[in-house]
Amino acid sequence: MKTSYLVIALILLIVVLGFSYYYSIQPEKEEVQQETVIEEIEETPIAKAAEKTEVVAPIEEVEIPKAAIIEIKDGLFVPAEITVNEGTTVTWLNKDTRTHKVAAYSRHFYGNLMKPGESYSFAFNYSGVYKYFDVIFSKTMKNGIVRVEPRLPITGGVVGVKYKSETTGLFTVLAIIIVLVSFFEIYQLKKK
Repeated sequence: MKTSYLVIALILLIVVLGFSYYYSIQPEKEEVQQETVIEEIEETPIAKAAEKTEVVAPIEEVEIPKAAIIEIKDGLFVPAEITVNEGTTVTWLNKDTRTHKVAAYSRHFYGNLMKPGESYSFAFNYSGVYKYFDVIFSKTMKNGIVRVEPRLPITGGVVGVKYKSETTGLFTVLAIIIVLVSFFEIYQLKKK
């Protein structure tokens, strides 16, 4: 007898949860705005000019750098650490009075000899941390780091369902707890 009441309660709970979920994901209805009709005013040159004037919000473009420069001067890498995105080309520019040669400890890149004024470039196509040093001055110039971060995809997709209110989520959690307790009770009754 008690088992049949619990089964009916579970079925009702599932129906209520279904309706709750269905209504929580429904888009909000847009309110209909009333239009106000204004009597036409005699057109003047200023009114005609105002009709043709368009207000445009400025578009801010974000440019992702495709290249970075690390200078070698006074026996130092400037900057010593740099963070770039995948696909960025890093150029080491020798502004020192001595010849230099950069290489990654992992040997992902191994540069050419760079006389003063010359440069070496490498394209970082994979994310990771690349530690590098100067092959010629390995005792003093051993602290270079290039951090390469993965490119983030630019999408316009929806990340998740937006609930109309927090109470729907709380109600769902409460309902799950009730279902679990009910199943436990049914299990206990069958056990007897």
